Amino acid sequence: MKFKEVLNKGFMLLLVLSGGGMPFLFERNMMSITLFLYIVFLILFYRSKIAKPVFQGAVGLTFFSIFILVVTFVFSDGKQVLLKYGFHLLTFVISILTLVHFLINRKNQAFIEDLYSVLKLIMFHAILSFFAYFFVSGSLEVIKNPLTNYECLTFKNLFFYMPERNEYSFFGLTNCRAQGLFWEPGVLQIFLNFFLFLELFIFKKSKWVTLLAVFAVLTTQSTTGLVLLCVLMIAYFWNSIQKNILLIPIAALLLTPIYYMSKSNVEEKVVGERSTSFAIRYFDLTDGFLLALDYPLTGMGLDDDRYKKIRSESYSSTEGVENTEKGNSNSIIYLMTAVGIPFTVFIIYALFKQTVIRKRRGLFMLFFIVSILTEPVLLKPFFMLFVMSGMIVVFKNSTQIQLSNS
Repeated sequence: MKFKEVLNKGFMLLLVLSGGGMPFLFERNMMSITLFLYIVFLILFYRSKIAKPVFQGAVGLTFFSIFILVVTFVFSDGKQVLLKYGFHLLTFVISILTLVHFLINRKNQAFIEDLYSVLKLIMFHAILSFFAYFFVSGSLEVIKNPLTNYECLTFKNLFFYMPERNEYSFFGLTNCRAQGLFWEPGVLQIFLNFFLFLELFIFKKSKWVTLLAVFAVLTTQSTTGLVLLCVLMIAYFWNSIQKNILLIPIAALLLTPIYYMSKSNVEEKVVGERSTSFAIRYFDLTDGFLLALDYPLTGMGLDDDRYKKIRSESYSSTEGVENTEKGNSNSIIYLMTAVGIPFTVFIIYALFKQTVIRKRRGLFMLFFIVSILTEPVLLKPFFMLFVMSGMIVVFKNSTQIQLSNS
């Protein structure tokens, strides 16, 4: 493997982890600065000339990002911490520079290939951590982030678990839902299903890899993950059966257990013993939307601590939700509350214009939207890259600016 490829795959690993990985959860500032310096180094290392449309688009994105932050800060409700806005600006700049790098230095499918390789690594780690729990569950140590009060157990900072919330028994065997290198299983499933999408519809390299990806998603026991898994598999077999009707028995054999597992999981999350998760997300949707209507034009600001305080004071808990002193798990609803409805509509419009994935765009956007509706990940560098890739096209109104051929 060439040195440049190693550098790019290393950057891609950090970029993926920026979407909810444990290193960014515990050392957010240091890791974000590292990611920023990494992408600046890559751009300088290649020494490629930046084409005029790309340069103009990047400058436009930067100024628009600053404009959103300034408007939100000036018209926000109450006192905001300026440093938090600086952090959001850093996130936007990282996404913009990443876009510039892959536009000028990594043509064609280089971005998708790097992402595929890293997500495969994420998948293998998730499977390994799932089986490792049988052997290391008695040797786990507590780690806690005092700033966010996030707490989990770890084995040598290689595997991470939250048995108090995620431990379960299956045929007499006790295990814990896989969360891989991310803060919870619901975030891990996004990247596992993303990998499955790439494998099924773009790379199509190995049926065994597909089965491993399916198994990895199952280990998360994530309701959203299982539903998305069903959607991806049905879409895949629907196309395959049209070409070869003999695949019907294989499709039925594989889809039936996935369907019943998903059905059982949904029922348990909605009305069963684990209904708290559904109650929280329902609360985030309804009360978050009502809160957004109180600040419809420019939002209440991007200071998440201020958001938690206002939410706690404005709305009471619903059944199954202990308190409201926390963030919103729904990325779109939170964005509406933070920056207002007009900016949110434009950002979502730009997201639908994304040029990172163009094969099976409709299916991919369904997967992406459902994912950000259930996890607070949109305002993170990895996910903002998709928004920026669409926004740069909107600003330049040019189909010449494309990130990949995928």
